[in-house]
Formats: sequence, structure tokens, C-alpha cells
Amino acid sequence: MTWCRGEEWNMNQIDVSVIIPARDDSRWLHAIIQEIRSMAQSAEVIVVCHQPSPATMEQIQKYDATLIYADKAITYDEGRGIGALHASGNVLLFLDDQVVRPYKQLEKLLKHIEKGSDIVLSRDLNPASSDQVLSRKMTYHLLNHIVRRQDLGSASLYEVPFAMTRKAVDHVDPMPFIPAVILVESILQKLTVRAIPAIVMEKRRTNAGQTMNSSSQKVLDEHAQAMSLWMQQRGERNGLWDGDRYRPLLQVSGSLHLRSVYRSHEWEFLQGRGWDEKRRSKKAASIKKNRKHALVKGKQTALKRDHRGSTRRKNR
Repeated sequence: MTWCRGEEWNMNQIDVSVIIPARDDSRWLHAIIQEIRSMAQSAEVIVVCHQPSPATMEQIQKYDATLIYADKAITYDEGRGIGALHASGNVLLFLDDQVVRPYKQLEKLLKHIEKGSDIVLSRDLNPASSDQVLSRKMTYHLLNHIVRRQDLGSASLYEVPFAMTRKAVDHVDPMPFIPAVILVESILQKLTVRAIPAIVMEKRRTNAGQTMNSSSQKVLDEHAQAMSLWMQQRGERNGLWDGDRYRPLLQVSGSLHLRSVYRSHEWEFLQGRGWDEKRRSKKAASIKKNRKHALVKGKQTALKRDHRGSTRRKNR
């Protein structure tokens, strides 16, 4: 990879390919490519589209972009996978045709790639604008939590912009491009994944006749597939120690004390005697307190007895 590490960071020194899945009648493609050219004049721009309208085709030709024809029912995620297969750059930057992002924001992604990251995601810190967006964010959060990457927050490969190195693309299978699965594969292969705060831009309204967004159900199914892959590699307990639990006891009929299933002397020892030590300490303190209370009560009783005895003697 060719980097310019002088005092000024020159984007034109980066061998970058920009991948943009687009609708047939994309209205803002020209503005998006303009931002890319402002960032890196020599960048390879790949537009993945089914059947571009004359206006879209004119924009592609005007800015010297490469057009890759795709199936009519293609989604943005599938378009990114197709674009990745045709890209020649050492760094891949993924966008879509719904939002015109300032080139300064795109530069931040590539700067973190320069610093050694293999995948750089955009993390949206704003609250969800709708129930559907909230549902997706929660799904992203859940997967990141399961793979022990809580630092990623709600960042996901479903949300652009994001950047990947050629090394990352070669380590995962870009076709089919299943973002959740690719993220899990990247973490399992110990690639460097990080997320940076994103500048949230309002998405443009799309025509009712064509949408390239994956359905919510498909996103959920793909996350379930990714979680299954993770558990296959890390086990049902996500790589966490299971102690000395004897789980078949849970399936035995009748009543059993659950401590026989979930506790053992070895577990207590390995845990530094954990709760058992606290329980013994608390019990010892309770016994000591009770003994002290009994002793005091005994003395009080003896004093009362002596007082009664002395009173009777005087009355005689």
C-alpha cells in the first residue's frame, strides 16, 4: 500500500477504490462522486447498478466511473459485494447513493486505515429516529456485545460509510456480502476492527418503485446466522468457563437442589472461595453476635434473679 507520511497527508497517494451501489435513477450520484474527487482525484470509483437511466449514465461517464451491471432485485449489501470483487485498490471505501457525505468525513475513515486498522466503521451516536431504526440499532448492539466488542456500540457493516483493506476483503468471503457474518469472520480472524463517530446525514427520499435496502427480517436472519457462526467457533457459552456444572442433573425428574448442579468445592477454590467465603464470614459474625447477645441477656437475667432474691430476704 502506498501511503504519504509527510507533514501533509495526500489522499492521492492512497490506492483507494470507492464502491457505490446505486438505483437506476440516482439523483445525487454526481454530488457524491464530486466529493470523492475532491478527496482523491485518482480514486477508482465503481458504480453498481441494474439499468441506469440516461441521466445516471451521463453522471457515471462524466466523472470517469466504472459501471458494473447487476440484477434488478439487488440490495445495497449485495451491490457492495459485487463492487468489492471488481475493485483493484488496496483500500475499499463503501458508500451508497442516498447521502452526500463531506469528503472530510470520508478522509477520517482512511486515516484510521493508514494507522493500521483493517476495518473502520461509522458509529452513529444520535438517538434512533424511528422504531425501525431503533430495532436495527439494538440488533447491531446485540451482535457486538456477543462478540465482546461493546466498544463498537451500534456500528455495523450495514451502515455506510465504512472502509476495509484489501487484506480484510481477502480474509472474508465478499460474495454473498452478508455484513453481520463478515464482521464476525473478521473478529474471529483477529483483524483490527474499530469504529469512529459518524456525522449523521439525513437520507434522501427514494422513489417508491425501487428500493435497495435490505428488509428488517433479512437483517435479523443474517444476524442470527452470524451469532450461530460465532457460537460454533466459541461454544455455546461464548468461550466463558462453565465451572463444574453437571448439566444432565437439570434434566432428571424430581426435585434436586440446584447447588448440586451449579456448585462444587473446586469451583469455590478457583473463585477464591467467592460467595462461600462470604457466607461463612457472615455466619460466623452472626454466631458471634448471637453469643454476645445471649451472654448479655444471661447476665441481665442473673441480675434480675439476684435482685428478686434480695427483695424476698428483706421482706422476711
